[in-house]
Amino acid sequence: MRTVIRVTFVTLLCLVLLAGLLPGLLLPESTRYRMQSRIAHLERKLARWDNVEAKPMVMKGRLNVPGASIQERFGASGLAVLADKLGNFEVPQMTWFPGREYALVVTAPGWQLREVRVFAPWFYPEKGVFQLEPISLVPGEEPDLLSVPGLAAARRLPCDQVNEQFYRNLYQEITQGLTSHADKIEALNAFVFGKRKKKQKVTFPVETARTILENPRPFSYSCGELALALATLARAGGYNVRMVTLIKLVPDESPYTHVVVEVSYNYTWHLYDPTYGASYHDEAGNALSLCEVRTNPDVTDTPFASSQVAPLFPTWIKLVYDSGTHFLVYVR
Repeated sequence: MRTVIRVTFVTLLCLVLLAGLLPGLLLPESTRYRMQSRIAHLERKLARWDNVEAKPMVMKGRLNVPGASIQERFGASGLAVLADKLGNFEVPQMTWFPGREYALVVTAPGWQLREVRVFAPWFYPEKGVFQLEPISLVPGEEPDLLSVPGLAAARRLPCDQVNEQFYRNLYQEITQGLTSHADKIEALNAFVFGKRKKKQKVTFPVETARTILENPRPFSYSCGELALALATLARAGGYNVRMVTLIKLVPDESPYTHVVVEVSYNYTWHLYDPTYGASYHDEAGNALSLCEVRTNPDVTDTPFASSQVAPLFPTWIKLVYDSGTHFLVYVR
């Protein structure tokens, strides 16, 4: 067994040197990150062979950019978290074993991506909490997250091209006469919300967004189905869109989850919730992004919604926004 461990360690060391020291011209970025993923896998195997018990751990830290996103590259959880209004964050569902290396990727609109490498302490941290040093970003352009290797919290869902013309026609019908981006997306959000009716069980398969949008009768569709319907309509109108799954992890219980949509216009993201026909606005009346909602938690106390919607808003909705835990699905 010791021989196996020594051979594995040498192999691991060689991979580390190759991934970290070879110039980018000799080793493409995608290849280096695939190798780093293999390294993480070997680290976990080495720990098991050495009879080290892997344990759950939470990483805590502070960023200089409130609302910035942080996640582990090639992380097993597939989740990202947003820093709060003070820049504080907690990355849940991390796995500890002695000396393990973590590659944390930090991103925010208007700031350059930063990768921070940290090593787990040799002894299990008190109460399973590992406190990181403060992390700073510098101004710059945020990359397309789908182009960054290893970000499991940013995923792609292929659009429904078969029904593309149907979605375009419906988009034109709903937004006819409207000129501003905000008014158009609000109209789409209201239309999709009108497709929902509580306690009206869905008795048929929802295979595409068209299934929801074309049916004149409302049903109790899931938040994910309604989010896909809104994202598909907005994309048909030429907007960049992404669905956001918000998660509140609860120990020993099933997590709270909710799916909303972010639509990009006027050079920023704007969040809409088609399940409740809601959005969150600043004092000027602009729909906020998820990052802005995260750093202004009071706005989720009073969602912008019609009187018929407000009573439907469950109390746990605020919990998923306040947690900051999420993953993104881009519809392209």
